[in-house]
Amino acid sequence: MKKISRLILSMVLLLPLASFGQLPKPPEGYTWHKLDVIKAALLVPDGWHVKHQGAGDKNLWAVSKEDIDKNGSFETGLTFISTQNVSTKPQGKVPPSKFADAMLKEMKKKCPLERESSGPQGPFYTVRYQYIDAPKGKTAIRIYNLLMANDQTGTLYQVVYEAPLREWDKAWEIGEQILKKILVDDEV
Repeated sequence: MKKISRLILSMVLLLPLASFGQLPKPPEGYTWHKLDVIKAALLVPDGWHVKHQGAGDKNLWAVSKEDIDKNGSFETGLTFISTQNVSTKPQGKVPPSKFADAMLKEMKKKCPLERESSGPQGPFYTVRYQYIDAPKGKTAIRIYNLLMANDQTGTLYQVVYEAPLREWDKAWEIGEQILKKILVDDEV
């Protein structure tokens, strides 16, 4: 468990994309997948699948070990959600950073968190937390959640990595690689 706690506190390296066309060389066994709509890019492990839904202010991408189109869902993978104009939505009227803090506060009411942290990271305010979801009669999963709030642009990014608890250590090696190299344009 010590390995997880160390990683949770020093996780994601966010890199603004000065030139969206120029991506760094991916690690061996991975390729870049551009999220053109929001000028971002995610690493995709060889053999994994990518699915996109949404348009306009809200977009969702899933990078998963299992094929969502074939199976209808996935067990191991990452969900990346981009919501623009968060601070102008009628239900919010708050900066994305305050929205992220409120999400963490609500999650703490729902279940015990294994780890949590929050604070500035470059142009973003980040909130991280991890917990285990173990509904009775279902497979227990560990979920790592990262919220990246850009108050200057009104954008909130939510990144969720999950895998069955019994497979977490092996799955986390892959998830950590993806999470360490999320590329996001800080002007979107």
